Amino acid sequence: MKPLSDHLAQLSVQAKSTEERIAPAQSEAHERIEQRREQLRLETQQALDSVNQKVSQAKEDAQGRARTLKAKIDADFANLKEQAREDRAEFKAWQAGDAGDLPVLTGVKLEDLAKDRPGSVARLATGLTVLEHYERLPVSRVQRAQEVNLAPDGAVVLVVGTRGVSLHLGQGPWPKKLLMVAEVLRQFERQKELPGVVFLDNELHPERVVVRMR
Repeated sequence: MKPLSDHLAQLSVQAKSTEERIAPAQSEAHERIEQRREQLRLETQQALDSVNQKVSQAKEDAQGRARTLKAKIDADFANLKEQAREDRAEFKAWQAGDAGDLPVLTGVKLEDLAKDRPGSVARLATGLTVLEHYERLPVSRVQRAQEVNLAPDGAVVLVVGTRGVSLHLGQGPWPKKLLMVAEVLRQFERQKELPGVVFLDNELHPERVVVRMR
């Protein structure tokens, strides 16, 4: 049996050997931990840089859209101001020396022009077309056109003569209906009596004429 001192010496050698093996393992594990920590730090920084870049790009895109929208609004406003100047140039107050016996177009308000300018202009153009066709007829020299009322649905009422005969023309066709008007007025002129209202707006029977006396 070995003496106790020999056993203690052997245990001391074994402990030292174990420490020598453990130390490199601990050092290696520490290096791996540091490497992983550095890798995580780099990945986190890259993610933050990517987010910051996207935020910066989104901010630039939003600013660009805002500048584009502002430029469009400014351009539209400038166009409206120019159109307003043109409108003021087109319409002027009546002055002495201007023709005073011209027919008037009614039914289209300034609010209509503001809300739907193309539609309102089209209605006014319809009124001018009706006047043009009527003035080609000989009866227009006797029963002069006084007013053209333009309804929102496109129906037209033409008022003629000093006594104000109302001709309900519906929605056309204008040449045909105005020829019918001329024939009706010619017959009543022979009787030296004019009707108050002439209806030619029956859509189911466009050939039908209804006369209402005063």
